[in-house]
Amino acid sequence: MSLTFGPGSLAFFASLIGWSRATAAYREQVSVFFARMHRPVDFEREVGRANDLRQLIVLGGFLLLVGTLVLCITPFTGSLAGAAQTLGVGAFMLLAGAWMFRLGRAARTGEAPGFFFGRDDVRYS
Repeated sequence: MSLTFGPGSLAFFASLIGWSRATAAYREQVSVFFARMHRPVDFEREVGRANDLRQLIVLGGFLLLVGTLVLCITPFTGSLAGAAQTLGVGAFMLLAGAWMFRLGRAARTGEAPGFFFGRDDVRYS
């Protein structure tokens, strides 16, 4: 703790000295920066359309692939305990990937429950 406390305190007090010598233009620049930083994000203007469902499908597919590869290395673990652990990890990855992939696909077609996505206008058909 003492190795970081001393230099951190020194940097803090040095910044106080520097701030008292800052010009009015720089202070205004800092003020504008913090005002912009604390303003809420306008998602539609700054980001565009949402791609959450696409990410859910891609991540689910990736988990399916990696889970399958983990299961493929099970015979090479060398022990029964290692095989059981590898099977457990691979099976969990497959289940999580299948759930994510299915949920993403269902949501794109309007079948997903709305409470999952924060919308109450989408229901199972």
